[in-house]
Amino acid sequence: MDCEATTAHWYSVPLGGIAPGATLSTGLWKNVGGGEVVILNSQQDRMPVQRLWCGEEGRSWQTRREVALSTRGGEKPLSIALDCAGGAGRILCRPAPGGL
Repeated sequence: MDCEATTAHWYSVPLGGIAPGATLSTGLWKNVGGGEVVILNSQQDRMPVQRLWCGEEGRSWQTRREVALSTRGGEKPLSIALDCAGGAGRILCRPAPGGL
């Protein structure tokens, strides 16, 4: 499975691949006042995240399962932990034990 993020500039940022049973962690930041979620690029610029998804390797966009991001202002950021699995051309995700 591959995971990616789309920034406000419609640039796809690869977050990494995940083998079955493995874990992927990535850092996102949130402006609590305005609710904007950002990821840092290679030059450490803040890139607003529009979408975050995981999908089957090589077809991540076509088989994607979007990860919901809270962009409401005034809410503290929470960790997101999901168990995802692929099959039959689609990805299914559910909250992981102890996660959102």
